[in-house]
Order: sequence, then C-alpha cells, then structure tokens
Amino acid sequence: MAEKPLPTYEKLTVGEELGPMYVDITERKVKDYAYAVDDRTALCSTGTGIAPALLLCNDLMNVIYAQYSSVGGQGLHAKQDFEILNPTRIGKRVKIVGRVADKYEKREKRWMVTWASAVDEDGVELIRGNTTETRGSPGGVKGSGPSDKPAAESGP
Repeated sequence: MAEKPLPTYEKLTVGEELGPMYVDITERKVKDYAYAVDDRTALCSTGTGIAPALLLCNDLMNVIYAQYSSVGGQGLHAKQDFEILNPTRIGKRVKIVGRVADKYEKREKRWMVTWASAVDEDGVELIRGNTTETRGSPGGVKGSGPSDKPAAESGP
C-alpha cells in the first residue's frame, strides 16, 4: 500500500474532494466520547439510542486523513462551525465526506478550511460544517516546520 502524502498547503486544492470515511455509531464510541469530554450525561443517551449531538465533530475534522497522512501533517485547529441537523442514532453506520473549501494566507500563516458532512445509512444528513486550521507559514517563518524547536528548547 502506497504511503499517503502529507496535507501540505501546496498539495491541497480548493474544491478537492475528501473521504469517504465510514464510522459505526456504537455504545463504545459514545462511552469513549463521554470520557474524552468528561461528560457523564452523554452516557445517559445510550438508553435512548440517540448519541450526543457533537459525537461526530472529530470525525468530520479528520476527513482529510482519508486521503492524506496524519503523521506530521496536523495543523493548529483554530475554528469550527457545525450545524446539527438530525440526531445520530446508536447502531447506525455513517458516511463522512468533505472537501477543501478554501485556503488563504493571513498574518504570516497559511490557512485551510474544510467542509464536511455526515449522512447515516438511511440517507439522513446528521451534521455538517466547516473547520479552519493552519497549514504552515510562508517563507519559512520560525515555528512553521517540524524541524523547528519549541521556544523552551531554543537558545537566547
């Protein structure tokens, strides 16, 4: 299997399709989510068959990794805007698709906006929205690459 490329600013193309990814909505996934966000009330939803509204947000943000490597390719997550359309049901299989919606340079940083949507096996759209994150800096600005040392390790 060929290695996936890093999602660098130069490689990303506005309009590029991302995904699909498939996610099974299980009680285990709900429990993991409840633990991660320290919200025991999320566990109460398992008896109703409805998962927490934000359960799929991380999956939507990670749809880029269906095509690109996640090893060394992460950016700084800066903003997200999700619209919850329908409840996510435990026991369903969800298809996540997305696209590179925009990319631009601002304040010496390169930014990428991805749009993603989750639809269950019955064709019901559950959640959709945008995520904005950095994808490096133009001109090799300090802190823009994996070889740059954190400020605490740099000399005076």
